[in-house]
Amino acid sequence: GWVSEKEYQSIRNPIRNLNENLDDYGVPDYDFDKHYIYEKGDIIKFEERHLNGEYLIHTTRGCPHMCTYCVAAALKRLYLGKGKIMRERSVENILEELRNMKRKFKTIKHVFITDDTFFYRDFEDIKEFCKKYKQEIGIPFTCYVSPLTLTEEKLELLIAAGVNTVTMGIQTGSE
Repeated sequence: GWVSEKEYQSIRNPIRNLNENLDDYGVPDYDFDKHYIYEKGDIIKFEERHLNGEYLIHTTRGCPHMCTYCVAAALKRLYLGKGKIMRERSVENILEELRNMKRKFKTIKHVFITDDTFFYRDFEDIKEFCKKYKQEIGIPFTCYVSPLTLTEEKLELLIAAGVNTVTMGIQTGSE
């Protein structure tokens, strides 16, 4: 039955500290027997065809910028003092996921790195990622960058590793 207003109590949990080691979470499990999706009004077993030849991967959490129109600014305020906002998975952790993806999904022809700005990573991380990605994965990929994190050196490494699209958002509040 319904709960009266007098009986209703809202409980607000405190904001927890951020886990700064994203590798703690492991890599996604795409077991066909235990994963389901909603398609055309039915809940059906997940199949490789649902990926449409593209694999999405997120390698960082957070955004280094404070754009006032973006939720990232609000999250930074919310988690102030609760840990490092910008958190990254290790290159080895990322490659483990991509190796698993490549073994499991034979129809994947493109990888989309969905980080707010993949170029936030330092030069050495990008250098290591690009070298190993080209050797072990070798599938064209796309990533987002921002003007403040883009460097010619980083871009050259990604082009050599197989990036085929780099998307950059340039936003402003002025007319």
